[in-house]
Amino acid sequence: MKLFAIRDQANNPGTDLGYLIYYPKKKQFFIELSEHAAAEDLPILLSQMRARGVLSIGSELSLAWVSNRIIPYGRQMLSRILEDNSLEEYDEFQLLSLVNGRCEQDDLYLRPLRESLLPAQIQSRLQHKLREVMPLPYTREIIAVFRDETVRRIDLTEWMNTPELTPILEKEAQFQTIRTETGGNGVTWGRGKTIGVQALYEAGEALPLTGEELDYLSFYRLADTADACAILGCTRQYMDQLVKKGRLRCHRTSSGRMLFRRYEIEQLLE
Repeated sequence: MKLFAIRDQANNPGTDLGYLIYYPKKKQFFIELSEHAAAEDLPILLSQMRARGVLSIGSELSLAWVSNRIIPYGRQMLSRILEDNSLEEYDEFQLLSLVNGRCEQDDLYLRPLRESLLPAQIQSRLQHKLREVMPLPYTREIIAVFRDETVRRIDLTEWMNTPELTPILEKEAQFQTIRTETGGNGVTWGRGKTIGVQALYEAGEALPLTGEELDYLSFYRLADTADACAILGCTRQYMDQLVKKGRLRCHRTSSGRMLFRRYEIEQLLE
């Protein structure tokens, strides 16, 4: 993760309007706006979000802000420009770094920053990022675990009327492909199909359970083949027969490993 303070050289120099976060492996940008930043001090793309009370800016809008500050991809003689700057390909981050985030539209610029120097409010906000998400079957609800160990049960049907999400939320198979956005910045089903972490953290019902306790329960409920054989005092071949006869359900991981529900194993001993 690379971190930059967004500053205005002309107005309030040295004051951070926000912070640009870049994840090199995913090549994604995210912006965290400072709580003291006024909408009128921000570029139009960001001021509209600030006016709505949104401080955590998603990847698409963050990329749009970056793209407005660098050479456009369709620029004539682009290959020559890249060559003159020793760039092998069009890369938003490298182009942004060449000019320190400056452009002719405003007086904003970027200054590299260590994460330890982030204000306490931003540090706290980063702790509210999403750690993992688990879709519940046959519903449009998720269990979301945040970095501060908060666990929330969230009904996503309130996003059903969002045009880009409607086709996904209408179909069970599509809904189940949900995953955590880069950096824990929300949930996503692909580009343009994302719900931001700020909205998620404020939605749903907080469960009286920590993320660590949920991890423990998840591991405790499941047993692999070796554990199952130890509980039943049987061989792996016998376990295979139980599964084939339908007496014991199993979940196969992508690597082919079998996992069993511990309580179903113990019921075979009754």
